[in-house]
Amino acid sequence: MNQALRIGNCDAPALMRPGRLTGGGLSITFEPMTSRNKASAAAAEEVCRRLIRILDDYNHLQANMAEMENMFLTHVILPSLQLRDSVRRRESLEEQYKEIKEKIGSGYYSSPAEIEEEVRRILKHSEIESGRKSLEEAEEELLQRGPTSGLAAVDRDFDPGEVEKARIIREFKRTVIPRVHSDTSDAPFEEFQTVYAAYKNRDYLLMKAFIIRYQKDLVPRPGESADSFARRAAKHARECSEVLEKVEQRMANLRKNMTALELEEQEKVILQIRNQHKEIQRAIYEEAEKIVRFQKMLGDLIKTPYTVH
Repeated sequence: MNQALRIGNCDAPALMRPGRLTGGGLSITFEPMTSRNKASAAAAEEVCRRLIRILDDYNHLQANMAEMENMFLTHVILPSLQLRDSVRRRESLEEQYKEIKEKIGSGYYSSPAEIEEEVRRILKHSEIESGRKSLEEAEEELLQRGPTSGLAAVDRDFDPGEVEKARIIREFKRTVIPRVHSDTSDAPFEEFQTVYAAYKNRDYLLMKAFIIRYQKDLVPRPGESADSFARRAAKHARECSEVLEKVEQRMANLRKNMTALELEEQEKVILQIRNQHKEIQRAIYEEAEKIVRFQKMLGDLIKTPYTVH
């Protein structure tokens, strides 16, 4: 039976013989394919297969990166922000305690009530400030200090132009997202994460690569000759080769990066993160003890306002 040469979704092509394919109300006439045309078709298939393999590798690497980033955020970045906040609180309390002592010694206050009012204001302000955490600050810290810092996730050299960007976005939303979303497919979650990140970051290189992976079958048009179809297949293969080359270069850059190499030694990275977490927690505990001590010393100034401690 004559079969269409399928390039989309990277199904293996069948070399067409002269004849007619009918079915479902569709009738397509094929002409013999020359050796050159068969080679073009085979080249298109090979490019697509290579693109699938490298996208699978990229999905795996991105999943590892995401796992390490989440762990680093939870065990290092957020505790580090807490420690920084505790240090600021302790330094502020210490400085203001010294100021009030100096004012008491110089006779600045006219009554104990004035001292009590200022001390209570300081303590209340300290508690309010300690509850403020910035997600943007945490994300910025993650970019600067995380396991994947320094990795160029988006290929800035790939700039298809505004018209092409809009076309890629439309095709990506129509072709790719339904094929990887959990509501409409059984695609691995790590692939969905890569696809979502590509869309969110407007990573047009990866978006185009996934479009190629999930696009519909490239089949002859009604009445199209084998030579014409093979020329289209060859053009498609050239376009795919350009995308493949850039994705391969990105993967090579990621793997050359020392941080990316460390991601392949997850046990070592996890151990380092846990050790950092222990050190930070120890420092947080020490700062907390100092804060409690200065809070108590400020409270003592209210009890004995004219005694310099």
